[in-house]
Amino acid sequence: MKLLSLDPKRTQAVVQPQSTQDLWRLSTLLEAGDVVTGKTERKIKVNEDTVARKPIVLSVTVTKTELQGDMLRVSGTTVEGMDDIPKGSHHTINVSVHDQITIDKEWLGWQLEKLQEEDTHPILILLMDREEALFAVLRREPEILATIKGTVQKKGIDGGSPYWQELATELGHYDDRIRPLHIIVASPAFFKEYVINLLPDHLKKKTVGATISATGEAALSELIRRPEVKQVLSQERYSQETTLVDALMEAIHKEKAGWGIAEVAELVPIGALQTLLVTVNFLNGARNDGTYDEVSALMKTAESTKAAVHVLDTSAADQVDKLGGIAGVKRW
Repeated sequence: MKLLSLDPKRTQAVVQPQSTQDLWRLSTLLEAGDVVTGKTERKIKVNEDTVARKPIVLSVTVTKTELQGDMLRVSGTTVEGMDDIPKGSHHTINVSVHDQITIDKEWLGWQLEKLQEEDTHPILILLMDREEALFAVLRREPEILATIKGTVQKKGIDGGSPYWQELATELGHYDDRIRPLHIIVASPAFFKEYVINLLPDHLKKKTVGATISATGEAALSELIRRPEVKQVLSQERYSQETTLVDALMEAIHKEKAGWGIAEVAELVPIGALQTLLVTVNFLNGARNDGTYDEVSALMKTAESTKAAVHVLDTSAADQVDKLGGIAGVKRW
């Protein structure tokens, strides 16, 4: 998610989703009463037989969001009237990847955290074989950094070629510049091992090898779908959430925790929690049974008492789901 701007009062954010995952994230953050401004279209009758579509910028007060494939439908009532669209009429803004929208709402801390969350720390990628190499960085989307032509003959292939050393050296240079959390070296067959073996130990520790069928720009899409890459992308968020859940379990063992909506609702108003954990499953359930506003208000109150509020959406949340989907570590 690109956060293009956030006003000093933290009420208006301009965002640009970079993936369908971002669209899903927006669907979980938007609430009834928020105001969303974005580009849409209105139909204009040219004549009896022809209807044209005119692009307009419209603001709606949100009543409903619905994720349909690679599009987020934000439905609501218009904030201001224009031409043949009266104020208060129902309209839907369709948000696709790379569309820019403005959101006016009272942002809670955990919502801003989710809004700014990226998948995430850059990952440095090297796709290579004996004939060519491509360096790229993966943030939300892959960005090609450079290409190098190979110099290794098909006969007598071994790990002693200066070409492999050149690639290892370039990885080191890019690591210094980009500071990636992980490095992925991918190739057909065994070529990747030649480069990985030449890396210094501090780079080897964060390097993962992957197998691809070809090299070049087209192979980036294949690589991103590889299980090795998916595992790397999920590890960081999972690790963060596991640390939070482990701390909760330790607090339960020490009788310094509360869980379940009834107990948490008693602890939050008196400022007894230093950390509040809520699972996405719990929030989705609250949306379905009509209690989301109460849960959202409880989370807002927790933040007002300086509790750290975290929404869990990896498998690390399973343990919290078993406790009712909401739990907290006590201050005393």
